[in-house]
This record gives sequence, C-alpha cells and structure tokens, in this order.
Amino acid sequence: MQRLRNAAGSWRTSLWLRTDRCHIPLDTTWFKVEYLRRSHFPELRAINHKDWTSPNDENELEKVALRATEVCWEQKDEWSPILWGHDRKGSFTILEGNHRMTALSRSEDQAGVTLVALVGLSPHPCLWHRADGMTSAMPVRHSW
Repeated sequence: MQRLRNAAGSWRTSLWLRTDRCHIPLDTTWFKVEYLRRSHFPELRAINHKDWTSPNDENELEKVALRATEVCWEQKDEWSPILWGHDRKGSFTILEGNHRMTALSRSEDQAGVTLVALVGLSPHPCLWHRADGMTSAMPVRHSW
C-alpha cells in the first residue's frame, strides 16, 4: 500500500474523501493499492445501504453478486474502486464501485482482474461498514 497525501484523483473520489459529509471517520488514512485482484474478493463487502443489504448475509461481494442483476463487466475507461476498512487485514467495504464490482464478480473473467484501488483505514466505526453494526436507514441518491 502506498500512503496518499492527496488521493483526490477524480471528482467522485473527491466527493467520497470529503469524510465529514459522507459519514467516514475523520481520521481515515488513504492508501493507493496496486493491485486489487479476484483473489481479494472474499474480503470485499458491498456498502451498508438498504439497496445492498440482506438479512441473509454480511454483504460479502460474492453473495451480493448472486442476488444482483448486473450481469456483465466491460472496463471502458480507467476506474478505481474506493474501499474502506479498519486495518490491512480487512474486511473492506466498497464505498464507490458497488455496481461495477458486483458485475465484475459475476463475470467469467476469472483471472484478468487487476485494479488500482483507493483504500481508507480507520479504527473508528463507519456507517457504511456493515461489520460495525450501524444501520443505514438514510436513502442516498447520487446524481452522477
């Protein structure tokens, strides 16, 4: 992991990194990870939001993919998922890229996944990290 001083490489990243407005702990330290691979998928969790959460699991990406409707993956432009967790061991919540990561998890491309990811780490609880036991009842609507 490479620690980032300024991880805001895109406007979406900038939006998520505004921690005070997105319920991400203010002490979150951001890292650039090269590379996120399919072997890391068991450590990934979909965001803690009513549209992604089921009482039947803990939002594990591969379980979410089984109940999701996204069926294909085509990387058309450069993109980096934004992940968040408590430490390097995981688990990591997908803050940005839930649809793409779910589709990628369902794809037949079993070996060719190598993504650069932005990963935030903090010891404090985060609303979006289901493992922290917080309930996300707020409807979140994005206009991008």
